Amino acid sequence: MRILHVIKTARYESDGRLLKWIDSLEKRGHTSSVFLIEDDNSSGDSLRGSVLIHKENLWFRKVFKKHSGLFFKTLEQAWKWRKYLYRSDVDVLVFHDVQQYLNIYIALTLLKKGRKKEPRIIWDLHELPHVQLGSNYLTKRLLGRILSQIDLLVYTNDERRLFMKETYGHNEKEFAVLNNFPDESFISARLTQASGELDNWGKQENKPYLLWMGAASRGRYFNVLLAAYKKFKDQLNLVVMGRIEKEFKEETDLYRQEGRLFNRFVAQNEVIGYVDNAFFSVVLYNARKANNRLCEPNRLFQLLGRNIPVITGNNPTMKSWVERVNGGIVLDDDGQNVVLLENAIQKMLTERQIYSDALQGVNKLELFNWESQFSNIIEFINNK
Repeated sequence: MRILHVIKTARYESDGRLLKWIDSLEKRGHTSSVFLIEDDNSSGDSLRGSVLIHKENLWFRKVFKKHSGLFFKTLEQAWKWRKYLYRSDVDVLVFHDVQQYLNIYIALTLLKKGRKKEPRIIWDLHELPHVQLGSNYLTKRLLGRILSQIDLLVYTNDERRLFMKETYGHNEKEFAVLNNFPDESFISARLTQASGELDNWGKQENKPYLLWMGAASRGRYFNVLLAAYKKFKDQLNLVVMGRIEKEFKEETDLYRQEGRLFNRFVAQNEVIGYVDNAFFSVVLYNARKANNRLCEPNRLFQLLGRNIPVITGNNPTMKSWVERVNGGIVLDDDGQNVVLLENAIQKMLTERQIYSDALQGVNKLELFNWESQFSNIIEFINNK
């Protein structure tokens, strides 16, 4: 089967869910290609193994600042996608992010003309639609109609599926739940040494490090983490795997100069070394919006899957998994209270081994099985 993935993402190498899709399909003999728009706005074709990556840039990104001119950017993206799609001969289209409404509409309508066999469409809804779409009667009806026409809808957990069904009232031709579990090779890999760059980092007295995975942003309460970290900077180093927002630059630069903080972008194939050598991690999401409240981030399962204890907010889906495996501490809020986080870090420093031992006793291949869930996707694709 020829499968074309369509996605707007920060960076291909760091998009763990997309890479797991591609690897899982390749293991079953299916050929993948990717139509991609990245944050760096670069363009061109390249091969990553056997996967053809076609990157498009957007001219309107040069005209409008980030988060502005979305109408024009969306139209330009749709026009370039339409041109590329007509040149492509594929059996299955997989849309990987929620910002694909217009592109999916094009696929649902224009592709029906002039083709002997139109490709089947999968929409991996690993994010929830924008809040405004669910609060306006017309956009809610329109999106509900689009969802009802998708051949296979994929949700990241049962809670998100229920929320979508209650909000948009759509029918489902077929659906699957695909949690953000790591693949078997990640869980089964031998204990990994720290990367050379991290191992040679001028750390303060080789103290254990607290690992922060992903973007260091206010929406994920990195400001709260920094405020709490001040109390423990003589006991813990801080490793940040991802982009640090400008508002935190002055403070993080100071910690970096002192040898307390290490920061760099880490590709998915390097993640395991940073995870395996962490003392514990903090995973927080502002829970005001349903998208964050019902999230199950990839990083949470990567940490639990490698026996690294976590501190999380009380977002119900994260809370459920952490308590299920006794894998760490769940805060009484979503992470916005500095004192609560300070208390949790103090408790983790004392009781970290308890959570680590509990995780050691969990059969992760049975509980966090990406391959088992993905077999439902393969069954759909193979059912011509």
